[in-house]
Amino acid sequence: MPPDETGPTCSATCFCTRHVLTVQARYANPKRIMVPVDGRMVGKQYDSTGNQFLMGGFFVLDAMASRSIGGGVEVFAAAENLLDRGYLFALNGGPELGLPIAARFGVRFQFPKR
Repeated sequence: MPPDETGPTCSATCFCTRHVLTVQARYANPKRIMVPVDGRMVGKQYDSTGNQFLMGGFFVLDAMASRSIGGGVEVFAAAENLLDRGYLFALNGGPELGLPIAARFGVRFQFPKR
């Protein structure tokens, strides 16, 4: 597809961003707790093959905490979008917002190796 007067070719920009930055910090003490914190910055991108629907960039911060309680059992809690910032996930066909702040928790089982 040739470039138009308003911007670069679609194949270079639509459905994916040119800039993504991911950072992670982790505290790990196997006898007590493990806490990773992840940040993701996504730049502007188009949500259409004709470069009609430009979505702004966004930053999302996630965190999790987990603790082993023995016997291959681990409990965890996690939160996503800790800053509770709204961001566009899709525009084509109507605006769709990304996940607002959300939490989850659970138990993981690790089966013994054979």
